[in-house]
Amino acid sequence: MIGLVMAGLIWVSPAQAKQGVAADVGDFTFFALADPQINIPKWGTAGTRKTIRMMNDLPGSETPFGTVVEEPRGVLIAGDLVDDMGNRENWRGYKDLFDPQGEGRLRYPVYAGAGNHDLTSDTGFGEFNWLQKELIARNRRRPAELNLGPNGYHYSWNWEGMHFVNLNVFPGNDHRPVYDNHAPWNDPKESLGFLKKDLAEHVGESGRPVILMWHYGLRGWGNSLVREPMPVVYNQSAPIEWFDFIVVNECHRSIYNLWRQVLDYFDAFLIGLTAPPTKQTIGFFNGNLVYDYSHEKAVADRNCVCSD
Repeated sequence: MIGLVMAGLIWVSPAQAKQGVAADVGDFTFFALADPQINIPKWGTAGTRKTIRMMNDLPGSETPFGTVVEEPRGVLIAGDLVDDMGNRENWRGYKDLFDPQGEGRLRYPVYAGAGNHDLTSDTGFGEFNWLQKELIARNRRRPAELNLGPNGYHYSWNWEGMHFVNLNVFPGNDHRPVYDNHAPWNDPKESLGFLKKDLAEHVGESGRPVILMWHYGLRGWGNSLVREPMPVVYNQSAPIEWFDFIVVNECHRSIYNLWRQVLDYFDAFLIGLTAPPTKQTIGFFNGNLVYDYSHEKAVADRNCVCSD
């Protein structure tokens, strides 16, 4: 199985089964989320705390499929841990909520990576800002289950025969522009090199399922919305039947432009998630609206505040 957990996409596919390779993977549960974006002075943490209480209470509850949610091994957090790097109170608030040993308000161990909100523009290429250094320190205080990269920033681990890899911001070895501007601080810290070495050492030809986690798209973020599309051609290393389903977050925008080519290429079921659905987005899914949680209900449930 090859899976991908991003702030933008979650992909899962039993690829090794299609290649005739057996893998010994036991049943287990994990949760995944992204963009907690803690900003205490701006919007507080009441909504985040309520979400955490719901997650803490999930085990033992029934799923829509008639099964029961098991106790998770941990929670993946795919970046944007804080919203404003200029206020360290936000990081202290994050640490109170989410802890690598499960000693925060969320009672499960978290496996977190950095996102673009966790970067600072005054950090040079190859350098780490204060929050990245904090992440490295937290990684090194974990039990010996982690396979740490040379600087302790990227890491991997195994759960029940499945291999997980955290690549933080995006997979690559060089920085990428932001809003088409030179941005050496938008630096993946040799994450692609780490990934290649890690897979060679810990997966190889074993057929072990792999879950990759990073924050945003392969082409970076903040670039111009209008770009010439790349030609869509068949790639035998990524056959069109590779994925069984694709979960698209922020699908009010991520189903268009460059990502639309990805969705059109693969023969897979599509599941869209969005906060502000548009008529065009609902039309893209042929009006198949599975679940609707309105802003009015969110306000009534005290998960959001009224904008009026």
